[in-house]
Amino acid sequence: MYTFEVNKIAQGFYEKNGFKIIGRGYENEEKLPDIQYEWNIEINEVI
Repeated sequence: MYTFEVNKIAQGFYEKNGFKIIGRGYENEEKLPDIQYEWNIEINEVI
């Protein structure tokens, strides 16, 4: 999952819901800084 660095609302949503930052860059069509997120649910969270 990617979001632009300037999109603070999206960052807050993803981080509040357990997404972790796994990368940063700017290799997108807009050439803007972005953040790559990953979400991993742990089995303990489901039970």
